[in-house]
Formats: sequence, C-alpha cells, structure tokens
Amino acid sequence: MKLEGSVAFVTGADRELGEQCVRALFDAGAAKIPAGARDPGKAAVPGAVPVAVDSTGHDSAAAASLAAPDVTLLVNDARSSRPPAPTPSTAIWSRSGGSSRRTWWGHPR
Repeated sequence: MKLEGSVAFVTGADRELGEQCVRALFDAGAAKIPAGARDPGKAAVPGAVPVAVDSTGHDSAAAASLAAPDVTLLVNDARSSRPPAPTPSTAIWSRSGGSSRRTWWGHPR
C-alpha cells in the first residue's frame, strides 16, 4: 500500500496508539490526516485535522465520513466500553477474544 500522498483517517487519535499512528503516517508521507476523537481538541498532532467522532454513535460516524470524504486509508483505534445501537443493515460487530475492545464495521450511511 502506498502511504505517500494518502489521506489517512485515524480514530482514537487522542490516545497513545492512535497518536503514534498519526505521527508514523506523517513520517511515511501521508498528505492529510483527519484525526478522529470524541474530543477533537485532544487530538494534538501538528498538521492533523481534528474531527469529532464517537465510535458508539451511528450519527457521529456518518458525520465524520462526510467531514473527510477523500479518505484513502482508515486506521481504527477507537475504543469503547459499550457498543452503539447499530442498524441491522449497516453494522456488524466484532469482539476480539477476551477484551472489551469493539470495532464497528460497515458503511455509515
């Protein structure tokens, strides 16, 4: 995968791993990085574009996708202790063995 010139959306960009992903993507030549966080003011990597996103809310994910329509790569580091109420046609939930980390997969429209 070519990272140079990419537009990489990173969720959880206000936390340790997400923030390091943002820095590594810039180092690899990403052109633009929308940095998703519940509180976008906490996504503090210089050059990143803060985007409000809460992985527990369908409406929030839809709004984030509209705020960053040119994304070519998604790095999902969002964490939640509770899942949102997904719509049956748009969400599939995956739970990794034994952890409380949940990841939303599906199109937010």
